Amino acid sequence: MTPNDIEILIHCHVSPAPHPRYEYITDVIRQLLTSDLIQHGDEPNSFRTTERGAAHVEQLCDTPWPVQAWVRADGEVIKCYYVTESNSET
Repeated sequence: MTPNDIEILIHCHVSPAPHPRYEYITDVIRQLLTSDLIQHGDEPNSFRTTERGAAHVEQLCDTPWPVQAWVRADGEVIKCYYVTESNSET
């Protein structure tokens, strides 16, 4: 999935309204429908996530933040950096 595909999926998950760029994203909408991630909503050009789509959004939200690490040539981690909630490096 591209970041654009993810944005469209999340829009369908959180909003009952048609996507504001609907006329430009019909190919992505078709792909998400075919993949059983979204289904038609109650209004014309509106969509909502299926159970599968909702599970995928939940999975995306549960993805941990990336971690930066300095690694020796032999694969041993020398120092690992991550940003905490207080926005300080550890």
